[in-house]
Amino acid sequence: MTDTNLSDPILGELRPIDEFSHGRAVRVGGREVQLVIETGEGLTPEALAQARRLVGAPDEFAERARQLASETMRELKNETWSDDDPPLSAAQLAHRLSLEACEIAADGVATLYFDDGGLFGGHSVVVYIGAGGDFVDAKLAG
Repeated sequence: MTDTNLSDPILGELRPIDEFSHGRAVRVGGREVQLVIETGEGLTPEALAQARRLVGAPDEFAERARQLASETMRELKNETWSDDDPPLSAAQLAHRLSLEACEIAADGVATLYFDDGGLFGGHSVVVYIGAGGDFVDAKLAG
């Protein structure tokens, strides 16, 4: 663990958040999103690679995650959380989701947290991304 800033030519300056993580704000779709990287044992190559993927193309990264979330969560929304509303398409659901934060573990696995836009009673929609950059799954949390 280090209590000093970490610097990377692609990520820029990462500030200490606590004794186990560093982070910075990333602009995604005109909004600032918090990027948090686990650094308790230093900045690992796996975490660094994933963070560089995100920072290198943040809008594309977020859009791919939003697309996975909307496709994965559409049936749940329309069957369980419909409140007698008309069914939503995946595109309509995606439009309502907004990225709030991204956490990257030392092993490179990323967790993206989306605000649900009021679709799931205030629960976060969480997207998991494997260390190799593959978008794995989406679930409700909170």
